[in-house]
Amino acid sequence: MSQPETWGLTALLVVGLILVLAGLVHLFLFARVKFGDTEIEYKGLKLKTPVPGLVLIAGGLIASGWSITQLRVKEDVRVGDVVLTSDTGQTSAFYNVRCPITVYFKGSISALRGDGEVTFNFVRRRGLQDPETRTPLETISFLGAGTKTVADSVTVNIPEGDVSFTSQLEVRSPERRLSEPPVQVTVHCDPTLPPGPPTPPPTVDVPPTESTE
Repeated sequence: MSQPETWGLTALLVVGLILVLAGLVHLFLFARVKFGDTEIEYKGLKLKTPVPGLVLIAGGLIASGWSITQLRVKEDVRVGDVVLTSDTGQTSAFYNVRCPITVYFKGSISALRGDGEVTFNFVRRRGLQDPETRTPLETISFLGAGTKTVADSVTVNIPEGDVSFTSQLEVRSPERRLSEPPVQVTVHCDPTLPPGPPTPPPTVDVPPTESTE
């Protein structure tokens, strides 16, 4: 909801409350309501109906009630669980294949409540002594509580040997969260093996962006 819309609905709510107040003032301060009939004495005049005050009250209630239903208090999204696994569904994986091979990771981000955008990336590390590398930031949107799935992929393309690395799913905003434990992957490239079938990417809300190790 835009700010002008919020201002307009707030103004309508205030007008509605003023109308209700004016109607109550009309009925109970300036007029004497005789219960049992509909006669009102107003400044020496006897009116046969309390319509003026009731119309003000009814109009005010309608205006304020409608504006309240439209004015939804927007709560920022609250992030819950952040999970990442390998394409086998585990937090560790070993591949003995003929390279190149593309390794996929599947993650999930849960929102406990609220509406808004969540930015995230994947954090990788080749070894304990190597610096972390981060993928570009990506964004997903939530409308209330729920879970969105994301994916990452790494292509290992060396003639022969081992490549080991870890990967984690990192939420950067609205609050920083990191999946635990890191997913540990080891790929042993053996040129004597026959080429294997390509691994299909996982079905997720946000498709993976590919990188090479």
